[in-house]
Amino acid sequence: MARTRRPVVAGALSLMASGSVSRVIGAVYRIALVRTAGEEVLGLFQMTMPLYRLLIDVAAIGFHVALVQLVADSLGRRRVDDAKGYIRFALVTVTALSCLLATLLWFTGPTLAHTLYGDPRLETPLRCLGLLLLPAAICAIVRGSIQGWGHVSTVAIAGTTEAALRVPAVLVMLSLFLPWGQGPAATAILLGMVVGEFGSLVVLGTRLRSLLHSTSSQKGVLLSLRYGSTLLAIGLPVMISGLLNNAMGLINTAMIPKQLLISGLSQSEATAAFGTLSGMVTPILFMPLVLVGPISQVMIPAVAERMAQNQWEKVKQLLIKGFSVAVVVSAVTSVVFWFFPEQLGQILYGAPHIADLVRPLAFAAPFVFCGLLAASTLYGLGRMGTVMVNTFVGNTARFLIILKLVSDSHWGILGAAWALVADTGLTGALNLISLALVLRRMRAGQ
Repeated sequence: MARTRRPVVAGALSLMASGSVSRVIGAVYRIALVRTAGEEVLGLFQMTMPLYRLLIDVAAIGFHVALVQLVADSLGRRRVDDAKGYIRFALVTVTALSCLLATLLWFTGPTLAHTLYGDPRLETPLRCLGLLLLPAAICAIVRGSIQGWGHVSTVAIAGTTEAALRVPAVLVMLSLFLPWGQGPAATAILLGMVVGEFGSLVVLGTRLRSLLHSTSSQKGVLLSLRYGSTLLAIGLPVMISGLLNNAMGLINTAMIPKQLLISGLSQSEATAAFGTLSGMVTPILFMPLVLVGPISQVMIPAVAERMAQNQWEKVKQLLIKGFSVAVVVSAVTSVVFWFFPEQLGQILYGAPHIADLVRPLAFAAPFVFCGLLAASTLYGLGRMGTVMVNTFVGNTARFLIILKLVSDSHWGILGAAWALVADTGLTGALNLISLALVLRRMRAGQ
């Protein structure tokens, strides 16, 4: 088998172009969503997302990240049978586990709505999370496999397809479900997302099937436990990281509305305030990822393959280029957040009143974008546990600040915004420090 060629710059540009289209679609989608459903429905929907992310972590077992590294490494060593073995084992395992979790969620959704959130309007949305979980978990595995293969253009096309299908599906579902109440309206958003995930799965699955059939194997690829043990060795730290941090995210999400009630807001006001922060303000922070995110996605397999071939100088060149882009994006973003928050709120949502929540994001932006590249590089170097610890420390800081500030009427939802800044800032800083230490040790060991 010929050595796999990874056009890193071309791949990043492909993802960037696709991401730009998806971000434009997403911006229009969020504007329509806020103005159609309202902040309270958006708040209900956002309350379900931490639980969804927690369950995705359980269903994927970290295999989606492990596959990027293992497939890239296997192809770099010209071991195509191993690459196929990892993919097959991951697909079978994750599909079975996703079906089990979706079934459990259907029966436990009402209990979770009352005990965890204290809001009966979430009964149906939580039940329907399972419908989203199944295609999303499989998509993650297929996406990781294709990224490991180096065909990021397919990932880009799948992302655009998902956004293009999700937006009209959500808006149509909302028009049907909104007259039935806020809970059904939140369910409509989830069902629209299911449509998008299935569209993405069709694109990704078609491409993966083509890749698997286009490469010759020396022998039949069996469902070997050897592949499972290797996947688990890399994937388990990723899963544990996701579980710990998304559990903290779930606690934070459930806690913010309750703390806002203590501050004096009604349940409706608390839900709307949470919807403003999580559904309007937080996405603004991550919008510039259209420029940095593609680099982070190609960084994992590129670093893994180059390290497998002992190409240390090429790894350094990748890091210099990637962080140069991240620094420039961070500087521009911070200036916009600090000096033009009212204009940003007005342009995106017709809501200049969110300016006080947007302005603190100026301090978070550099750590979000540079820290993301640092985390991706650490993943490519096999340091999943380091990223896990760093993210957990950040989430813990967020929890403590929410606990201290949000119940105070002088802070309220603004306290939650500063908690977000502390979380992302601390996590990003720790990832950057960790990467610097790892690279120093690697250089000293040469």
